[in-house]
Amino acid sequence: MQPEYEYSGRTSKNGYYVFGIDVGRVGCTTEILVFKVTPQLQGAANKTLVNIFSYDAEHFETQAINIKRLFYKFKPRRIAIDANGLGVGLVDYLIKSQETDEG
Repeated sequence: MQPEYEYSGRTSKNGYYVFGIDVGRVGCTTEILVFKVTPQLQGAANKTLVNIFSYDAEHFETQAINIKRLFYKFKPRRIAIDANGLGVGLVDYLIKSQETDEG
């Protein structure tokens, strides 16, 4: 299976993406796991890991910008963030409006 780098129409019309984020800082890596979820008529939905993005020891504001860029590429229905402990610092930047040099 090939990794996905943005929303793909290769899923069913009811399919969607979910992010799982494990927060790291000061020598630790933040990992963003991208799952594609395909609901089934009966039983549990199929869940497939389609990509992993890693950010090495970047400031929380930079991490937030990268996460928001991925959000616009995949349009996930849900995002689960490990916001316990130091992860709360990332959440502070995720709810803040940021501007970048990009258009």
